[in-house]
Order: sequence, then C-alpha cells, then structure tokens
Amino acid sequence: MWARAASVAVILATALSATSCGTHTAGTARPAEPDVRTLDVGQYSTDPLDLRSTYYPTYLDAKELAVARLADQVLTGEEIDPKLKFGLGSKAVTEGYDTSVDPAALDDNGLMFGFASAATDRESDRYGGTPHDGLGATLLVMQFPTADNAATAAAQIDERGFAGAAGSQHLQLADYPAAHSYWNPDTPTLHSTVAHGQYVVSLVVQQPTADPAALTRMAATAYAAQLPKLDALAPLTPEQILRLPFDPDRMLLRTLNPDGFTIPSFTDRISGEPAGLLHQSRDRDYWQHLLAREGVDRFALTSLQTRAILLRSRDSASADRLAEEIVHHGYPGDTAPPPGVPTAKCGEKKPDDDDYHTKRFRCTVSYRQYVAWLDSDQLQDVHQQAAAQYALLANSQ
Repeated sequence: MWARAASVAVILATALSATSCGTHTAGTARPAEPDVRTLDVGQYSTDPLDLRSTYYPTYLDAKELAVARLADQVLTGEEIDPKLKFGLGSKAVTEGYDTSVDPAALDDNGLMFGFASAATDRESDRYGGTPHDGLGATLLVMQFPTADNAATAAAQIDERGFAGAAGSQHLQLADYPAAHSYWNPDTPTLHSTVAHGQYVVSLVVQQPTADPAALTRMAATAYAAQLPKLDALAPLTPEQILRLPFDPDRMLLRTLNPDGFTIPSFTDRISGEPAGLLHQSRDRDYWQHLLAREGVDRFALTSLQTRAILLRSRDSASADRLAEEIVHHGYPGDTAPPPGVPTAKCGEKKPDDDDYHTKRFRCTVSYRQYVAWLDSDQLQDVHQQAAAQYALLANSQ
C-alpha cells in the first residue's frame, strides 16, 4: 500500500544515466503536478483564504482564538485514565451560562474565557448517551482577570454546587488541600474545583461504584497532569487576546472554506495543535494514536456546512499514509476518485436512516506534508470539493 517502488526506480534510472557516457533514454517529459486550472471544482473557490477575506478582530471573536489556545493545553480523557478513550463533546466557554456550574460565580468574578471537555470509557450511542455505571471525566478550565478573582470563583462554584446537591458531603484531597470537593454517597461522582493562579479547574469524575477513595485518586491524577500544563500557559490580558493571530501557521488559508469567512469559532474555522482536534472527536483513542504515529503537529477545520479538515504531518510519506487510513476509517466502500486529482482517495458509507451527522461519501487528498478530508452525501459534490482542496493546497505554496 505504501510502496514507492516506481518513484525509486525513476530516481535510480536518472542517477545511472547521469554516470553512463553516451547513454540516452527515450521518453516523454511529464509535469510533476497536474494543471489545477483544469480540475472540475464546481462552485468551490481555489484561492487561499487571505486573498478572499481579511480578519478584523473583535473582542468576542478573539476570545474564540483564546479558547483554542487553551484547548491545546486541556487534558484529553486518556491523560486522566487510559480507559477514557471516547469523547463526549467539548465546548468553548465565553459566558457564564456556557457551563453547568453556577453562572453568577463566573460572571461576578469577570470570567474571561474557558474550555470544557468530557470523556468516557464507553462509546456513546448516536444520541450521545452512555451507561451510568461507567468511568467518566468532565474537565472545565477557565481564566479570570486576577488570581483573587479565580480563588473567589472556585470557592463560589463549590459552595453553590454543594448547596444544590442534597445529601452531599465534602471530601479532602490530601495532595491538593486548596481544592474544594464534594460527593454524594448515593452516586458514583465527585465534584472538585481548584484555583491555580488566574485559572480555575473544575472537574467531575465518575467511577462505576460509589467509592470515595477511587474518586479522590482520580481527581488528584487529573490535577497532577492538568496544573503543570497551565503553568506553561501564560494568562492573557484583554489586549493580548485581541492580538492573537487568526491563522499563525497558515493552515486555514490552505483549507477549503466555501463561505470565505474569517470569523473564528472553536468548532467552525479554527486551527490549533492536535489536542484541539481530539477534543472534538468521539473516537479519541484512534485519532490520538494515528496523529502521533504520523507526526501531526497542526490541524485546521472550516465551515460546519461543508466541513473540511486539514492536517500537517511529518512529511509527504506520512501524509500519504494518513490519506489512505482516514478514507477507509468508517468508509469501507471503494469509490472512484475525482478525475485528474493524483492523490485523491474516496470511500462510501451507507449511514442509518436516522443518522443525520454522517455523510455518505468521503474523499482525502494529500499534498506534500498536508492531508485533508471532505465529506458529502453527493458523489459529484465530494469530488468537486476534493479537486478544489487539492488545487487550494497547490495554490497556497
């Protein structure tokens, strides 16, 4: 599958002919890449995003970039417990009502932004439901204007959460005496919140049985992994938030973006490190190992209406392997690729009648160290998307 025998043969033949006096080989010169102007891209633009739109930051929009920066440093489930392989969703937090904790505790203390992510050891059903007797963790990390604001917010989150949970009891984490924690003996969950400089980490951990020792160990493990990540992430001032770059590694300008918007959103038009993509994945274990194996260091994603996801891998060989793997992951039916796109690979999946989230067709394209994938319910449409994405990658060099 990954053989490069033909390319190696060409290289060897070229080298040998260069050292053989008087030897000539007949043949026809061929371009290394197709003329992307001849590809059928339908209505999709092949111009890089920076030629189509300009980012004018507002504070609200820029906070989405701050959320993406924070998400890169928020633990995935497997970093808390290797069994937490499946994602239950993630969320950007820009207002107090964006979370399940008391919104007044956040707004009264000047919440700036935050990020929440949940994981479980059981794969969820199509509606996001999981069994109640499993292992789970929900992690919420927020930044406040000052350390005093953070400390007050953490205390209020605990106080108001505890007051609203009849029958709950406070617990102490031996290694984190400043953490506020409580649980209900009738339920296998523990709520814990700690201030760490200008950050607040609030977590809910769940065990299969109501075991306070197991719950406190799990919370302590999460803090031990999460707090050092925050030590390495300098808090932002409002001015620094406004100055965050929209596309620091020029990933978004290379990603198919039919609407041409430059309004950042964590789930729609954003770029970041692999952790940010893992937080948005259900099968996090699969994606974590795949991205690590092929040396992926950046991702970008665009419009929810015509979702394109772009990865930057270690090299072109890694990109080719990713393209092959991604198209066959969940799309086993062989489908013809779009004509004229040399690296395109396509597959088909027939979703259930009530599955509104999965598209029928998927195509991948690779170009140098980049690989992108695109989905659609119409074969012609996904072919045109793939052709446009390939042309866009070529035009963005």
